Amino acid sequence: MKNDEQYLNNFYISSANLKLTLSLFLCKRNLQATMKTIFFVFTLIISSLTFGQETSSIQGNILDGELFNEPLLMANVSIENTSISTHTNFRGNFEFDDLTPGSYNIVVQFLGYETIELPVTVAPGETTNIQASLKAKTLNITDLMAVKTASK
Repeated sequence: MKNDEQYLNNFYISSANLKLTLSLFLCKRNLQATMKTIFFVFTLIISSLTFGQETSSIQGNILDGELFNEPLLMANVSIENTSISTHTNFRGNFEFDDLTPGSYNIVVQFLGYETIELPVTVAPGETTNIQASLKAKTLNITDLMAVKTASK
């Protein structure tokens, strides 16, 4: 009878250990599943914040208003009050990428031509296209002064 009691005591202890082991296993498994879920949600939030920022761009074409609107190559195009600047290519095209939406003043300069400023408003996630023609710079004759020197 003592063997039976001892067997039953060992059985209860073993079953208690089994329940404890099983509950720890389930808690650990739950913890792993919870951690995976938290990691997934965190990754999803970070990626949505990263890709959710919509940037805009400005594209344009600069033409020579004095020469039948031919493309004006190597004209300097910049955004006023920033350090962002570029030059037009052989087709007179330029592009500014990764701009935050808002209002900008585009300044176009070329040697011998009038400098122009173009106000541009950029919408989120869109590309704004502009086209402009530069006119030749005129000089006033009254601004010129002739100096004659005599030599002996």
